[in-house]
Amino acid sequence: MRNWRHFDFVLLGAVLILIILGLAFVRSATQGVPSLEETFSRQMAYAAAGALLLIVVASVDYRLLGTLQWTVYLAIIAMLGLVFIYGQISGGAKSWLGAGAVQPSELAKILLIVALGQYLALRQDQIRRLPVVDGQSRLVGMITLARIARDQGEEAAGEILKEVVTPPAPTSPPA
Repeated sequence: MRNWRHFDFVLLGAVLILIILGLAFVRSATQGVPSLEETFSRQMAYAAAGALLLIVVASVDYRLLGTLQWTVYLAIIAMLGLVFIYGQISGGAKSWLGAGAVQPSELAKILLIVALGQYLALRQDQIRRLPVVDGQSRLVGMITLARIARDQGEEAAGEILKEVVTPPAPTSPPA
């Protein structure tokens, strides 16, 4: 569990004010419009779920995720692989699992930051050497692949995947 002594309550207050303002705007924009009656109650449910998620995420020490960097990395790859296999097309992009229920690329972005941060933190003395950064460029390539698949389709992503997975040919120094 997290030590709440270092929690930023000012930031929490600002978030809550923005949520309340957003709900007020939605209420005023949809009031009296029969086709949008349920929009405000839906937004209130989303705000409550978001506030609950905020408390849960804030109570977990982020360093715990850092210790699980390889598990997190494999989870990212698995989620993005599921999109390629079982992804649903919505809005012209194949980036959803289920009927628009989950979009793994959004969670993968956050988890990638944690995994890369831990990887580089453990190698901060080697950070200026190319192999440390080059190894992670493939990880970044996988996430980029997810973006390309969403934006341009699977065929373009497949071509990029070949480039990402194939190791670069060794180059000889100039004579």
